[in-house]
Amino acid sequence: MGNPGAGGAGRRRAEWPAACKATLEELARVGASRVEDLRMLGEMQASLEAGSLAPALVRRLGVECELREEWRTTRALDALAALAALRAEAGEGVAHALFERCGARMQADAALMLDGLPKRAQPWQHALVAQTRAVADAVVRDASAAQPASAAECIGDSVSSWPLGALRAQAIDTPSAQLSHALALLSAAVRALLDSSVGAAAAARTPLAAARRRGNGLAVSASAGAAGVLCAPHTPDRAAPPDASGVSGVRAARPSAPDLDAFVQARIRELRDARRDAAARIVQRAARCLLARRALARARVTRRATQLASLRTRGIGRRLARGLAWRWRWLRWRRASARARRRERALAARVHADARAAYDAMPPSGRARFDAATVLQRAVRAAVARARARALRDGWPVLRVQAGARVWAALRARRWRVRFRALRQARAERVAWAEWRAETGGASAAALRTSIAVRLHVTAEVGAVDAELRREQARFESAFKAWERRMRAAVIARKLPTDWLPQLHPHTGESFYFNLATGEARRDHPNLRQADAIAARERRAACARMHERFALIGEYKRGVVESAESVRDECAERIAALRAEFVDEWLKDC
Repeated sequence: MGNPGAGGAGRRRAEWPAACKATLEELARVGASRVEDLRMLGEMQASLEAGSLAPALVRRLGVECELREEWRTTRALDALAALAALRAEAGEGVAHALFERCGARMQADAALMLDGLPKRAQPWQHALVAQTRAVADAVVRDASAAQPASAAECIGDSVSSWPLGALRAQAIDTPSAQLSHALALLSAAVRALLDSSVGAAAAARTPLAAARRRGNGLAVSASAGAAGVLCAPHTPDRAAPPDASGVSGVRAARPSAPDLDAFVQARIRELRDARRDAAARIVQRAARCLLARRALARARVTRRATQLASLRTRGIGRRLARGLAWRWRWLRWRRASARARRRERALAARVHADARAAYDAMPPSGRARFDAATVLQRAVRAAVARARARALRDGWPVLRVQAGARVWAALRARRWRVRFRALRQARAERVAWAEWRAETGGASAAALRTSIAVRLHVTAEVGAVDAELRREQARFESAFKAWERRMRAAVIARKLPTDWLPQLHPHTGESFYFNLATGEARRDHPNLRQADAIAARERRAACARMHERFALIGEYKRGVVESAESVRDECAERIAALRAEFVDEWLKDC
């Protein structure tokens, strides 16, 4: 039989490529997640400068980016530690070959990054390119060197101003540890550059602002190239980054990062659960207070019912119970009084039995003294009962007045509580409404001013058009009447037809015209019939031409009104969207 330890080592050495491939894919997912976050932060910075991004959305995305950065840091450290452990298990020959291929690929990536730098590149972009080249040279040199290089030689002088002193001081003994520390340094450098690029804005919990979209892609390509996994998306004006298949043996795809989404969702659920637990504790505390108050009220009711029952058992409370039944009906005093009577009877029976046993155990002299004391006590109780009955009989009106005053005071206090509660609620609603109106009014002031200005200008323009139409109609009527007068005068001035003669009425003296051929007589001039026909024909033609002109003016008026309505609708939709956004923010804050 063979050596089982040797067989296990052989299996582990055979499984090493798959484990290394899975580790490099994990680093690829971490790099792709950082690429997406940097791209999103660049777009957020542009939107924030343009004023088209809500502050609440900025805060929420900033918190999500912070959570994802924590997840990336944890997963990257775990992957690098696993890579170092795999290197120790694989052996020197396989590890040197892997690191030699990785270093050559990183040198090619650094050359491509240097060629792809824009003309106005930032200093930190040149620093990242130089650092990537230094890491690649160190990896290639350590793949065949007997003694590994130090961290300072791997980093170089280009990042001397970055906060990496603690990592530089660490000694690196193996090529795999050299690469792991170089990757950690690159990630920390990118994080420091992003933090320093926003300044005070990052302190105010605003989203991180990268310099430009091209700069973001270059910076992330540099950090991913150091790991051998380039997954940053390329823009049309820049060449696509090199593939990572030369290092990991697998094409670096665009991962969805389900672990990252699960981590972020878990953190958000934890925050939501914490808030829900706090609210539940508040509700439970209020419920306990309410239950305590109800128990106290029930105890008071029971005590009052017991007192009333004791009065009834003594023969005095029966009349009082009948007089106050309408006030204590809600207390259900009948059942309470019955229970109190049963308890009193049982207690009296026990006390009587104990007293009878003690009396039987007494000597004769003790019994005599006890009998004398009992007679005296009965006399005192009878005197007290008579005095109490007399006091109740004489002070019955006072008791009625006092009971009525207590009921009135209780009802007044209840009314005050209800009214004060309603007043507080109304004040809170007014304050919330005023705050909401102030916020929405400030945000929608521009759209409201635009709508009002359009309404005013359109109203003025429509009024001017209507006034012009009325003036045109008046001018037409006056001009046509003047023409008609001139035309009638010209027609009347013409020579009469041969058959018509002017005559005078023999009795009235009025003038008229007589037709010799037909014997017809008329008061109007014979030529006026022709003038009326001409005037009617010309008026129809003039009205047709005038209506054509008015149709053009009417189309202009309708166009102005429709354009104004479209502008007002757009302004109303904008105001409604702003108000809905503010309502969502207010509900989230509540």
